[in-house]
Amino acid sequence: MRYPALLIVIGLILIPLSIRAYDVQLKEIPEVRVASLEYSGPFHMFTDAREQLLSAMAEAGVKPQGHCLVIIHDYPKTSKEGKTGRFSATICYPIGDATVAPDASFQVTILNSATFLFLTYQDEYNGISEAYKALLDEAWKQDYLIVGDFREILITPAGIDTPPTVEVELGVQKRTE
Repeated sequence: MRYPALLIVIGLILIPLSIRAYDVQLKEIPEVRVASLEYSGPFHMFTDAREQLLSAMAEAGVKPQGHCLVIIHDYPKTSKEGKTGRFSATICYPIGDATVAPDASFQVTILNSATFLFLTYQDEYNGISEAYKALLDEAWKQDYLIVGDFREILITPAGIDTPPTVEVELGVQKRTE
């Protein structure tokens, strides 16, 4: 949810501030079998890698059975000039019990069941760090241990006039005393 922009007055300069409130929730995600492809490269080439996985799956006769899930290993940094650097991630699509030939050009992996804090983010990617921070803040507030990497599920891709809708997830577990 986006609140109306606030203006902070510093001297005679007005600076707009955007404040967001996220609905952070907890959920259990069951084990899932996925087709996956490791990606390391520029952020702007990520879509090509996702299409490469979909093409390889189609060639193997395997249909995705859910949204694209991206496990972020190293999130890209944006420079002062607005250029986004390299990052690494695992791109996944759920495939259920589909038969996959051993020579397929993608990996078949089982993602274990786990507990995740999650929220839905809908805006340009240059502001997604706020969503990550909201999940980290909630994990620390609830005294969870953080386990694993951040994950993003692409619910709807960006359109010409619409930003993407992404579910951002953070694996957590209760601390044992």
